[in-house]
Amino acid sequence: MSIFLPNFNKSKAGGYTLIELLVVVTIAALLFTVTTASYRGYQKRQIFEAGVRNIMADIRLAQEYALAGKLLDPLVCNTGLQGYKVSKTGPSEYAIIELCNATETEFKRVNLNPDGNANGIFIDIRGRTGLTYFVFNQRGRGVDVSPVNYACIAISQTGSTSRFYRIDRVTGNVQAAVSC
Repeated sequence: MSIFLPNFNKSKAGGYTLIELLVVVTIAALLFTVTTASYRGYQKRQIFEAGVRNIMADIRLAQEYALAGKLLDPLVCNTGLQGYKVSKTGPSEYAIIELCNATETEFKRVNLNPDGNANGIFIDIRGRTGLTYFVFNQRGRGVDVSPVNYACIAISQTGSTSRFYRIDRVTGNVQAAVSC
């Protein structure tokens, strides 16, 4: 007794099987997921680095104005420039203020986290309990952070490393630090 089986054409058809297509789609989805997560981490780090650069540029600006004795409005402040104050005004907000004749003139306020999200950049000014600002005294006369010898700026982002900068009370030097 012989079984008759039809003779199928053994040549390869010009297509892909469903299994092959599913494997390719799965691999593509995995690659997309990994690269998207990596890009988001990279983007978050770059936002943090840009924020640190902006904060340090503003601190250097206040220091430069104080060293030069620059007046924002010479008509208002014709005598008695005391210096420029860098003040923490909120968890992710700071201001640069001209101190003159016992008056304060704010000329720059920056919100580092305008959307209020958890991944924003936060700033803290440390040195002694209750320290929320420091003043670059005019014409290179040091920094007002009494009674301690330095102020420390901590810049952080949730889920990222923090950066620390120390400001020497006598010289006004701003240097990167390991911690505060």
